[in-house]
Amino acid sequence: MTRRYRQSLGRQVVVLNPFGVIEPSKDRFNPLDYIRQAHLVRDIEVIAEGLVRPEGGNGAHFAEMAKSMIAAVIEVVMTRRVESDRNLITVMDLLFSASFEKTLTEWATSPETFGTRPAAAAATLLAAGENKRGAIETTIKKAFDWARSDELRSFLSASTCSLENLFEGRADLFMVVPLDQVDAQAVFLRLLTNTILGMAVRLEGARKPKRNVLLVLDEFVRLGRMEKLINIANVAAGCGIEALFITHDKGQIESVYGKGDAASILGSCVTTRIFGLGRAEFETANWAANALGDQTVLTRTKQSAAKFGESRKTSTAEQR
Repeated sequence: MTRRYRQSLGRQVVVLNPFGVIEPSKDRFNPLDYIRQAHLVRDIEVIAEGLVRPEGGNGAHFAEMAKSMIAAVIEVVMTRRVESDRNLITVMDLLFSASFEKTLTEWATSPETFGTRPAAAAATLLAAGENKRGAIETTIKKAFDWARSDELRSFLSASTCSLENLFEGRADLFMVVPLDQVDAQAVFLRLLTNTILGMAVRLEGARKPKRNVLLVLDEFVRLGRMEKLINIANVAAGCGIEALFITHDKGQIESVYGKGDAASILGSCVTTRIFGLGRAEFETANWAANALGDQTVLTRTKQSAAKFGESRKTSTAEQR
């Protein structure tokens, strides 16, 4: 319904619907199309960051190692494979192939062929102990679990749309995910969001849209901590983005971003809309009350004369 209405207004409407909810999917999206050959490191970092959710404690180290390995594989795919194979499916198949260890050895010993960054990442993984390597491989697996279905393999193989069109003011983009896939597809939603935010940052000053792009993120905390989202919250207007963050309560934001960055996100909002708070949401309710501040209300009342000829009595009261 929304698609048909927006199309009737003359808009180009892109519906990313890999599972064919209500109607078959027509649009496809290859995240690696975001990468420019002249800016490999910068653009690959955006993709890798979107795929790997930050971890706490010891997991933070393994997440960084996994991100480095994924970035290395993406670089090899983008520089050594034919254009039709430069997609996330090729990256995934390479990472989980039975001969991947042999591939790593080849990369580590041939930096002049595959590049110094892939060679270094390969050497680091090969030198890792069994437990450490297992933890890194598990983190990599988690980064791609969402893309293993046949629907996603077809959907991610090529692109029928360009994210740049969003910033030209001509397109609307919708992502459709079945209710039973919301958690399973959280990494993909994170990846898509990260590429959109990355596009906004790299186009800043070069192609600022005439009208701001509205970025609606319902249940955005499910995407995990995203550094680019914090940056966009602080400087969104300068990048041509108007962000609408939706969450159940303040505590959800703090659990993912910590109290400091949660305060930064909330403090950057031009408006904050609060409705339907649960009866037990005392912390959010108290925060909202404090945010509203105090106001002095001056009340003046006049009493009608009790008898003819008597003057009216006036009383004044102040209340905060």
